[in-house]
Amino acid sequence: MVAAGFEEYPKIDDLVKAVSDVTDNLVTIDATSIAIEAGKAVTSNAVMIGAVAAAEGFPLGKDLLKDALVANVPKKFVDLNLKAFEMGYEYMASKRKRA
Repeated sequence: MVAAGFEEYPKIDDLVKAVSDVTDNLVTIDATSIAIEAGKAVTSNAVMIGAVAAAEGFPLGKDLLKDALVANVPKKFVDLNLKAFEMGYEYMASKRKRA
């Protein structure tokens, strides 16, 4: 158990290599940095939701995910989370254009 200190998380580079060995469809995202740029590190989940909304083949639409985000975030944090969502969306969309 990692939380109890009995084990360690795998290194990020090892995880990326393992996934890259079996697929070319991998995009890594520094969601925390994007969230900080959006205004607060705690919005990193909104960044990731935005990114997945832009992922090719993801079965749920952007508007549906935005609506779910708005419905589940305290009102005073909606604008901040929507900004983080859009930044994650744009990040992933820019990666798709290069592929």
